[in-house]
Amino acid sequence: MVIIDDSIAEKPYTDENDIMCWHYDHSQDRSVKGINFMTCLYHAGGYSLPVGFSLVAKTEYYIDKQDGKRKRRSPMSKNEYYRSLLTNARNNQIPFQYVLIHVWHSAAENMMFIKHDLDKDFIMPLKSNRKVALSLQAKREGQWVRIDSLVYPRRSAFALTPVQFAADA
Repeated sequence: MVIIDDSIAEKPYTDENDIMCWHYDHSQDRSVKGINFMTCLYHAGGYSLPVGFSLVAKTEYYIDKQDGKRKRRSPMSKNEYYRSLLTNARNNQIPFQYVLIHVWHSAAENMMFIKHDLDKDFIMPLKSNRKVALSLQAKREGQWVRIDSLVYPRRSAFALTPVQFAADA
């Protein structure tokens, strides 16, 4: 299994530059000053090995339309960094079948990339407002249902069966 995650090493007193700058921290629900990085970890047989690493460099400037302030942004989205790490893992012949990621990367484009471009499977939480089709026929007919409207049967954790959802593309 390959696990992708991003983190921020806070550095509130360090001078700002392309790498040391402001990043939104979802765990704190605010922007923090620091280094934002993404890691790729290979996990198998009870062992974990780091196999990829990317620094998020915000090299472009723009004016924020909401507050009129000059801010930085990366020319690559986090999802592009994410897909690049996975591509490198595949190109380096890391023997993984599953990708484990957190909810912030659970976009249809990433799901399609993992399934179709990499020919791998994924494990990821989905936001409650994500829409899914419950069958291929429903997908073809545009019958999308919000996940938070679904009713799941009560079963023990050991009796769960896999359910396939068609990603809302």
